[in-house]
Amino acid sequence: MTRQSMSSAATFSLDLAGNGSFSWTFARGEKKQSVKGVFAVGQNNLALETDDGGETMLADVELLDPSKFRFKMVGDDQKSSGLLFMRN
Repeated sequence: MTRQSMSSAATFSLDLAGNGSFSWTFARGEKKQSVKGVFAVGQNNLALETDDGGETMLADVELLDPSKFRFKMVGDDQKSSGLLFMRN
């Protein structure tokens, strides 16, 4: 399942595969970066651990409907609205 979020002229794509792997891509203009790894979901938390050395992103996720969710990094500013990912 691939989901995308657009924020301040940037695009974030998150592909969560059924086998527990993920691909995260950030693009702004001509600049594009990607990381891959494994993920785990527990209640309303999502953990993404990269293949390239074990970096981990922890986020609170809020399922808004079957096709979209809000992704907010744990420890982020309370005023941050996070990223809204929608299935494409």
